[in-house]
Amino acid sequence: SYLSWFKLIDQYPVSLLHAFSFFTPVFGVIISGILMLKEPIGLHTLSALFMVSIGTFVSNMKRG
Repeated sequence: SYLSWFKLIDQYPVSLLHAFSFFTPVFGVIISGILMLKEPIGLHTLSALFMVSIGTFVSNMKRG
């Protein structure tokens, strides 16, 4: 993941990429919790992942 992150930083301004670091727990839950460990996912977890995703997209929307 660090190689991908530094590749993105090399190509895009950090000001555009910094908010996407908040997706780290989202991908962690999806990849390790659901795909690898086959843990059940509840409504609270799904709503939390959804709110983090929506918040990141809203904060990165262009204004005006």
